Amino acid sequence: MIELRTWINLAAAVSLVIATNTVAAPQAIRPGELWLDDRGQHIQAHGGGIIKLGDTYYWFGEDRSQGLDRSKRYVSCYASTDLAHWTFRNQALKFADPENFGPRRVVERPKVFFNAKSLVKKSVI
Repeated sequence: MIELRTWINLAAAVSLVIATNTVAAPQAIRPGELWLDDRGQHIQAHGGGIIKLGDTYYWFGEDRSQGLDRSKRYVSCYASTDLAHWTFRNQALKFADPENFGPRRVVERPKVFFNAKSLVKKSVI
């Protein structure tokens, strides 16, 4: 007859396996629904591009969040290792109107390139 302690350990192990499988399940990406970052906020990377460096993908795109300073334009950066779960890294670019184009100017399709020889990141907007 199996001891009570063995049953408890077995139950704990099974629970751990079930919990691990539940947590590790991939996130479904559903077109048309909000895609949230690690903060629970709508990902803001409009017209963006993704670059992979090592095991991490970086997604740069225009940030159109409400509440930002309307006199500036923003480019957000997110990071992911699985292309489903994204972590907000920071505003990669935040700039005013240097040439006086006016309030209707936009940031169109910001891109980031990586040069492995120089280890310098360059942005082209």
